[in-house]
Amino acid sequence: RVAVPEEAIVRTSRGAGVFRASGASFELQPVVVGKSDGRWTEITEGVLPGDSVVVANAYLLKAELGKSEATHDH
Repeated sequence: RVAVPEEAIVRTSRGAGVFRASGASFELQPVVVGKSDGRWTEITEGVLPGDSVVVANAYLLKAELGKSEATHDH
């Protein structure tokens, strides 16, 4: 079983995810969440034991992701 701090999970229009380390950068990994006690949340799919994920300030990476996905019509 894998559990992460609740603040590690980001919620987007596509569902829940965590940021996983990919070399020198981070990528949003979709996950399926299980039980939670409000502090720790079980990940039932998408992350394996030993995977490196961002556990603090994930919302900052989410904000950056939102900026890069934004489109501008001029």
